[in-house]
Amino acid sequence: MNLSVRFTAAVLALTAASVVAQTATPAPKPQPIQTGTVAPALQVSEWVQGKPITAFEPGKVYLVEFWAVWCGPCIGNIPHLNALQKKYAKDGLVVVGFTSPDRFPGKPQAPERNSIELVRSFVAKRGDGMDYTVAYDLAGRETFQSYFNAPEAGIPGAFIVGRDGKIVISGHPYYFEEILADVMADRWDPVQGPERFAELKQLMRAPEAAKDYAGFKAARAALAARSTVYFDRTLYTELLRGLKENDAEVVRRVGERMIKNVLAGESSDVGYTLSQMVRRDPIKSQAKPYLDLAGRMSEAYITATKGQDSSPLSLRAEWFVCVGDLKSAVEFQRRAVAVEFEGRRGPLQARLVELEKLAASNAH
Repeated sequence: MNLSVRFTAAVLALTAASVVAQTATPAPKPQPIQTGTVAPALQVSEWVQGKPITAFEPGKVYLVEFWAVWCGPCIGNIPHLNALQKKYAKDGLVVVGFTSPDRFPGKPQAPERNSIELVRSFVAKRGDGMDYTVAYDLAGRETFQSYFNAPEAGIPGAFIVGRDGKIVISGHPYYFEEILADVMADRWDPVQGPERFAELKQLMRAPEAAKDYAGFKAARAALAARSTVYFDRTLYTELLRGLKENDAEVVRRVGERMIKNVLAGESSDVGYTLSQMVRRDPIKSQAKPYLDLAGRMSEAYITATKGQDSSPLSLRAEWFVCVGDLKSAVEFQRRAVAVEFEGRRGPLQARLVELEKLAASNAH
C-alpha cells in the first residue's frame, strides 16, 4: 500500500470515527422549568385527597412533589412532607403530592405500577401519615411533562411555587427544608438563594467523598457549622461510618440521638440505617456488637409510624432474625404484609415465605 493510499485510509477511518462519536453523543437532558417562570397549571384527572386546586392562589406557597407508589425514596420522604405541611399550614403552605400513570401514549405497553386504583389504596392506607393534597395526572402525563419538559424524569422531584405563582426552585425535596423556611418567611433571595442551595448540597455530600476518617469528621463539622437541620438529617452517615471504623463511641452516641429524633417526628433516615445494620453485609457483621441498639432503633421506628408502615415492621423482623428469634421474625413480617397495600405486598410476602420455612426447619 503506497503512502497516498495509507493517508486516504487514515482520513476515512478518522472521519468514520468522528461520525460515530457524533451519532453516539446523547441529546441534552431536558431541564425542568426555570426559576422565575410562571408555574404551569395542575391538570388533574382525580383529586385523590384534599381540596381541588383550580389555580395557584396568590399569597400561598405550594410545594408540588412528583412521586409514585413504587418509588422507595418518594415513600421515605412522605413523613417529611407531612411534617412540613403541619408546620407551615398556618402560614399558607399547601403540599401537593402529584403522581402520574406509568403507561401513557408514548409508552402504551409499559406495565402499570402506578394506576389510580393503586394510588387510592396507598393513600387510604397511610391515613393521617400522609395528610396533604394528593392529585393524579391526566392519561398523557400532561402535568408531569409541563414541569419537567419531558414525559419521564427522575423522581422524587419537587417544585416550590412562590406567593406570586412563579417557580422559586426545583430539585430533590430532601434539600428543601431551609429553602422553604426562607420562602415562608419572605426572605428568599432569588440570586443568593440558589447559590446557598448548591453550597449546602456540596457540604452534605462532602463527608461521603472523604478519603479517610479524619476527613470525614472534618466534613461533618463543616456541615454542622453551616446547618444543624441537615446535620441532623444526615446523622445516619456518621453511624454507618462509625461501624466501618469500629468507633463504638460514635455508633452508640449517634444511635441514641437518632432514636430521640425519630420519636420526636424528625427524619434521621432510621430506616436506611437499620436496613444496613440488619440486612446487608459487611455492615451486618460489623453491627453485631450493637444489636441491642438496633433493636431499640427498630422499636422507636415502629412507635413513630404507629405500626402502620410495612418498612419498620419488616426491619423489626430482620432484627429478630439476627438475634435468632425466628418465631417473632415471622410474626412481624406477617404484620408488615398485612399493613401494606396489595400492589406492594409481593416482596414482603416472598420474604415471609422464606422466614416461615426457616422457622419450620429450625423447629425440627
